[in-house]
Amino acid sequence: MSVPIKENSLAAKVRRVVLFDRARAALGGVQLADALGVSRRAITYKASSERGLSDYDIRAVAEAVDARAAELAKLAADLREMAA
Repeated sequence: MSVPIKENSLAAKVRRVVLFDRARAALGGVQLADALGVSRRAITYKASSERGLSDYDIRAVAEAVDARAAELAKLAADLREMAA
């Protein structure tokens, strides 16, 4: 069960940064930068809260994570096929 967070609260801002950082760890800085169309340095600034994370940034990162998840699911299916 999650606790509701007010949209513009400090907790909401921290959650955005934490989720962004988790996506950066999962995707890697280069792939994340490509998804956002920015440099790796800009990714570092965004993760450190020196630049804000817009709704566009969050949506673009979510799409990149979805694409990576699909690639990994296909890889897992191929591995299972080889083991069968």
